[in-house]
Amino acid sequence: SLRQLAGKSPHVTSSSVANRLSVSSGHRAFDWPTTSMFHFRKKMNLAGEEMDDGRVPLLGDTAFEDSPVQENSKPRIKRLPTSYTDLYAELGTLSPSSEQTALCLVCGEILNAAGKGECTDHAYKCGAGSGVFFLLQECVSLIVYGGKAAYIHSPYVDSHGETPQYRGRPLNLDMNRYGILQELWSGHLVREKVVSERGSSRQVIIPGYY
Repeated sequence: SLRQLAGKSPHVTSSSVANRLSVSSGHRAFDWPTTSMFHFRKKMNLAGEEMDDGRVPLLGDTAFEDSPVQENSKPRIKRLPTSYTDLYAELGTLSPSSEQTALCLVCGEILNAAGKGECTDHAYKCGAGSGVFFLLQECVSLIVYGGKAAYIHSPYVDSHGETPQYRGRPLNLDMNRYGILQELWSGHLVREKVVSERGSSRQVIIPGYY
């Protein structure tokens, strides 16, 4: 829960984990890697009919969808389930030994975020130091740039548009919230947002923790 999340030493307070849906304007970090523009496309069957498999593209769009799996690489998903329950079950099956699961929303790689710096290391390989992740157990998004990180809103919400502390109601992917994460990534705004979020919090995440 967000309250438990705020109580741990490397984490910010619960108030700073609250949803902040405004994305600041501006364009910096022009040297960041580019990615194709994000589109929600439905799969087509052989008859040319649309197929809705309850999944949407990752933020990296098709850049990683058809990439071959390298030997000894970490498990990866190719598309994001729209149901939080389905995502939880899938990641638990693919990475059962993970103490705290993080999903790279850009390429779909599954990481262990339990204070081992895996997200930071992965961000350098996947996004030249910038990254957008989803922390599964906490149900909150994490943005990383240059080893520094900040929490932002979860793309999964209940029928009231909220991510409750006690999840008695089903959570599903909110396309508007997910679109904001896409804008941060494709608009090269991750660094700016990390600085903004860390500057507005009374406590910050220890650099390199994630």
